[in-house]
Amino acid sequence: MKKILLLCLHSVLGQRGGVGNVLFSMGNELYNLGYNMYVVICDSNTNDNIPYSINDNVNIINIADSNYKSDLTIWQKLRRNLSGNRDARHRYEENILDRYISKRLKPVISDIKPDLAIAFSTDATRILHRDVRIKCPTITMQHGDPNIILDKLTSDTLAALNETSYIQVLMSSFIHESMNKTGLSKEKFVIIPNPIPQYKIPRKQKNKCIIYTSRVDDSKQQHLIIQSFAMLNEKYKDWKIEFWGDYTNNKKYYEYCQNLIKKYGLGKQIVFCGETSDVVSKLYYSKIYVIASIHEGFPLSLGEAMSSGLPAIGLKKCPAVNELIINGENGFLCDNTPYSMALSLEKLMCNEKLMTEMGYAAKEHMKQFSPNKVWNMWDSLIKTTLQKM
Repeated sequence: MKKILLLCLHSVLGQRGGVGNVLFSMGNELYNLGYNMYVVICDSNTNDNIPYSINDNVNIINIADSNYKSDLTIWQKLRRNLSGNRDARHRYEENILDRYISKRLKPVISDIKPDLAIAFSTDATRILHRDVRIKCPTITMQHGDPNIILDKLTSDTLAALNETSYIQVLMSSFIHESMNKTGLSKEKFVIIPNPIPQYKIPRKQKNKCIIYTSRVDDSKQQHLIIQSFAMLNEKYKDWKIEFWGDYTNNKKYYEYCQNLIKKYGLGKQIVFCGETSDVVSKLYYSKIYVIASIHEGFPLSLGEAMSSGLPAIGLKKCPAVNELIINGENGFLCDNTPYSMALSLEKLMCNEKLMTEMGYAAKEHMKQFSPNKVWNMWDSLIKTTLQKM
């Protein structure tokens, strides 16, 4: 069995998230496809709380310790600010963290001797090539909009991206943007989306509920949905909104949203429900999914909602969202204003037939992202990469 190492530097322990879902699902599914899997993480949550289902045969290695800190000290911040231009400052900051990770990663790599390493970020790719000097081929994953994740691209990271075999992007539009940021050729990039579970629509009575599943944060813009709904409330008093997701990490923004709810007198119709381990059942009892994010890479929450048969509303300028939602077919794309979102919401709220038709179209559109198709794409890319050795 070929040994595949997955290196992820994101925080994936303690609470569920998009990257964690992909990481551990990939470990499970590639093992099922016949690979010997090693998942290496660097996460300061060292209490072994992994909120995902993991195959016992997938090896999980956390190279962080309980004292792991990525924050710079005051002296280090001063040194960074005196380092010169932006590239030099960012490289200084990178080097401090990279030294910590590479020191712990080198013996792990030496012991495993992987046939292929898949890096879950450009930072991981830089460490593998510059610091660890890994001998096997690598594949780099981009889990978001390249205009954001490649914004602080240093010369060291760019050199590592030149050495990696392939760079995986989530959406077709991301290839051109990534080429502009890196100067790399189109042949370096491959499109593999996130896997979306395929749900059967149960014959249950759906509530007049608009749902949004996401952490509560400025970038997710729950306030925009509240303001939009306030414009429709007098006409649709039998409708409600449920926000599902963690609201403890950005308390200031959460309080702002709560104050908006009080201002518009919507306390009985808009509820922040907190986290749930059963998102699917919440989707099944709802009628419309709305996502107000400014930036997304490939929103699993939106994909799952559409796969469950919900028509969706999102922002027309939000990357990935504006490709998953086909305006007028499986949902609506709107401007980043309460008025525009309210217009889109009302088109669905007042038309049961349209909701049903768009929900069916959303479900059909998600079939192209079925897990079997996505993991087979990864299997093909891995085999192609290994054959080049």
